[in-house]
Amino acid sequence: MKERLARMMQGRYGGDQLSQFLSGMTMVLVLLSLFVRKRLLITVAMALLVYIYFRMFSKNISKRYK
Repeated sequence: MKERLARMMQGRYGGDQLSQFLSGMTMVLVLLSLFVRKRLLITVAMALLVYIYFRMFSKNISKRYK
């Protein structure tokens, strides 16, 4: 399974510092939404997750580097 994942990720950008920061912000928003109970917070957190995965699986490395 690990080899299949490594082959799939070949030529893709993967995680970077921005993705790590956004992941942290997503966790904060999810935890905050547990206490505040605002639907907007969880919606923003899910949108951030989609963006993080889009960046990780992108093959356009030069654009992600900028």
